[in-house]
Amino acid sequence: MNSSIYILTIAIDFMALGLAVWLALYVITRSSRSAGAWLTGLTLLSVAGWFLNVLLAVNPPSSPANLPDWLRPILWFWPAGQFQQ
Repeated sequence: MNSSIYILTIAIDFMALGLAVWLALYVITRSSRSAGAWLTGLTLLSVAGWFLNVLLAVNPPSSPANLPDWLRPILWFWPAGQFQQ
């Protein structure tokens, strides 16, 4: 999975994620009393969340080795056998 489009996608998403978080923090800290600054900052953090979602979709995390018993009722909709090796 070392194609150039894959590497380009990862690089652009990491840069965009970092830029969105930095710009959100910059806007919020420079004018923290302005409602427009807070809305802009929160919008940029939402965009950063979208870039993080893309990164997790391209590189999904591995399944845990064992699922804790307290987590089973929360994940009742998860397909059976998903967490078995």
